Amino acid sequence: MSLGQRIQQLRKSKGLSQEELAEKLNVSRQSISKWELDNSIPELNKIVLMSEFFLVSTDYLLKESEHTNNDSDNNYTTAKILFITSIFFIAVGLLIAIGGWDANQELESIAVGMIIQIVGIAALFIGKAICSSVHIPVIIVMANIALFIFIPISIITDLIKGYPIRPYPSNPPEIKLFVLLYGIVLLLSIIITVTIKHNITNHKRI
Repeated sequence: MSLGQRIQQLRKSKGLSQEELAEKLNVSRQSISKWELDNSIPELNKIVLMSEFFLVSTDYLLKESEHTNNDSDNNYTTAKILFITSIFFIAVGLLIAIGGWDANQELESIAVGMIIQIVGIAALFIGKAICSSVHIPVIIVMANIALFIFIPISIITDLIKGYPIRPYPSNPPEIKLFVLLYGIVLLLSIIITVTIKHNITNHKRI
């Protein structure tokens, strides 16, 4: 794999356009395009900047090591799979908790469902740890949060209303309070997630 192909792959792994990468490196978009097409070679200081920004070594950028490239590709693919898997586990955990409760009316069903959901959250963090340069789409983060907070908000609603603990609200007064609390927590989660992403982006630009 050429230097240009590596730059393009790393740029896409961050979810950046050529214009956005050009802004971060203080070069023109045309320069990025020429680099990726191997029509020109970046200056040494730009290679160093890219290595710091993408969290890879300069050797990785400059050496045409197929083994290193394969490892990087495999890590990237594995991370993406884990991100999708995290949503699957959290959704399955929610369904098991609800289905198990309807069938047996036992708290153990809720516990099992939440344990499966925790496995899903762990998959998200493992994916990020495997490939730190990969960008976690905000939609995946929010989907995980939206599914994961459902049962805890329902339990909080039951405790406030003095009802037996269930994985979902079941009567109008409880549903109204659940929707209010769920909406507030989800809104705060969106604000926090967007703020963190914005701060990280600004930090990388510095």
